Amino acid sequence: MKPNNWISIQVRRDLLAGIKSIMVSDAAKAAGLSNTTRFIDVAIREKLGRFRQKHLSHVNMYNDHVKIMDRSIDDVGRIVSVYFGEGTFPHCDYCGGNDCVHVRYAWSIPGVRSVLMSRGIKPPMNLSI
Repeated sequence: MKPNNWISIQVRRDLLAGIKSIMVSDAAKAAGLSNTTRFIDVAIREKLGRFRQKHLSHVNMYNDHVKIMDRSIDDVGRIVSVYFGEGTFPHCDYCGGNDCVHVRYAWSIPGVRSVLMSRGIKPPMNLSI
């Protein structure tokens, strides 16, 4: 039985054959791609990351928040603010929470991440940066 956070998907046979042929390579083994589930998981996460990078962009950083343009909101996009404070969780003014694509994107910006970490603000536990 699969844990609740997993679902089954279908993959075309030719794609599965391509995945299996790549998985036997030294590069795939070195990257830890030991099974088809891991390979597909990594591939989808990379594709999602590239997609997010295209519709999100860093606008500016202020003392207590970061402004991010999200072109997927409305027809022309919207500037979203992610607020940070010492000893508090980040807060997205658009999503209303602290674990959304905007918060994760803010932490992915090297300059923003280094400033926040220099202030003693730590990334969320579930964020891999």
